[in-house]
Amino acid sequence: MTSCSALQRKQKQPNTSSSIPRLQVNLEHVFGFTSMSNSLISQDHSTVAYAAGRTVILFNKNTHKQDFIISTACKTITSLSLSPDGRYLATGEVDRLVSIGSAHDGNIYVWNWQNKEKLTSNKCLCSIRRVAFVEDGSCFVTVGNRHIKFWYSVAKLTSGIVPLRGHDALLGEKKNNLFIDVVCGRSNCTGLTYVLTANGLICQFDESRKLRADKKLQEKTNCLAISDSYLVVGCNKGVVCVLSPETLENIMSVPLPHCLDIDINFIASTDQMTYPQKPNISFPNTIAICLDENKSLLTCFYNDHSFYTWNIRNGQLIEKRNCYMYHSACVWGIETYSVRSTSLAISNRLKFITCSADNTVRFWSLNHNETRSAFASSSVENVSNGHLMKIIYLDEDYSKLCDNQTTQ
Repeated sequence: MTSCSALQRKQKQPNTSSSIPRLQVNLEHVFGFTSMSNSLISQDHSTVAYAAGRTVILFNKNTHKQDFIISTACKTITSLSLSPDGRYLATGEVDRLVSIGSAHDGNIYVWNWQNKEKLTSNKCLCSIRRVAFVEDGSCFVTVGNRHIKFWYSVAKLTSGIVPLRGHDALLGEKKNNLFIDVVCGRSNCTGLTYVLTANGLICQFDESRKLRADKKLQEKTNCLAISDSYLVVGCNKGVVCVLSPETLENIMSVPLPHCLDIDINFIASTDQMTYPQKPNISFPNTIAICLDENKSLLTCFYNDHSFYTWNIRNGQLIEKRNCYMYHSACVWGIETYSVRSTSLAISNRLKFITCSADNTVRFWSLNHNETRSAFASSSVENVSNGHLMKIIYLDEDYSKLCDNQTTQ
């Protein structure tokens, strides 16, 4: 997928009456994201798309570079989805619903977006947390509080909008749950649907909407991703489980990310994380995941506003391919600075410092080829983030490092 350079505008006729020079500002890099659930993360074969306010960042998994799409509506992006071939990106924005008599009209619409034609609709008064389509597109599933429903469209024989038929899943004693994510099976598991509850229960449904199997995980769960061979579950405390879609048995466990008070200068290699030897170590929660089985890459987003790409080709030795760690709250200030050094490479870097409501001060470099931190010892290389050089923690209470908001 390609996009124009950010902030690129149509050329206007110059104002000959003004002698003030006109400047064009181009967006080069975004430090951070506002994607706090799977509804704000999507991918194709080469790109992971996520949101930062009203901007969609297109992160290239091969080159690790960013491209951007900026909404001209000045509205925060609340959901997004990339088409499998990467040609199209659909986004939802805050405060864009128009209805009469109610702020939320509770309708579900199915559109032929290319023809701008509304195909079918129905009423759904439940608060929907997530939606997923079956592989052939004949049905989709919605989940929410005490709600799992399978929706089937009727063949369109006449003009006008045809009804959308909805049938509840047969939940039995599992009815009283908050269902937070859903994915539909692929390949050998076509016809199966997987639903996640907030308290750590994974439910597997068959084509008849009957509960076929379930599995309870130890940690609270937040998100799901699926491929032909893997069902991946993102949990609290940095836990990510990789299960078999057929049996729900555990296949592998992804390593934990950094702990919340990590000194990034002591991360010695891309596949090894050193944790401090002290009690009560805290880890960020896994809030969104993308799985690329063809390249054996798993991208995990955490609620301290960091994300990792893991190479899961070898389940016995999962490697960390890259990591990006950002502020998790408002940035209050930014200052450029310089480092006195005899090294021309260091002195020529564009460097700046940021302070944030997350009680950290962070040092950054915009040099894409320079990964060695000026603050590290000569024998230690900061490989966790090509831009982040150092973190100073201003409070021993690390709870503010995590963004605990929920995004539906």
